[in-house]
Amino acid sequence: SGLPQQPIQANLACQMNPSQCSAAVLPVPIHQERPQYTQAAMAAQIEGVVLLETLVLSDGSVGDVRVLRSLDWEDGLDQEAIKALKLWTWKPGTRGGEPSNVLVQIEMKFTLK
Repeated sequence: SGLPQQPIQANLACQMNPSQCSAAVLPVPIHQERPQYTQAAMAAQIEGVVLLETLVLSDGSVGDVRVLRSLDWEDGLDQEAIKALKLWTWKPGTRGGEPSNVLVQIEMKFTLK
């Protein structure tokens, strides 16, 4: 449903020192796994966004994922968002033309339709 979710640029080095950024290219998602609703969250009619941060590794895989803004830990939506993001595949980001580990933030939307 809707447009594919775009990664939000979250390269802190960039924001603090734009000159370091000229050669950095953000990773591009190739496959985006959608998060699943849990029964409990569905029953509770929980909707909203989980904000995640992950390191996209130079081989295009996903490193550790952490929750920056929680939506629902109790009924499992945060965990489902993490699980989905770990299944994403990426065209890796680069620095100075070389594949590189790049930190990105992703919003996972949960909507009941």
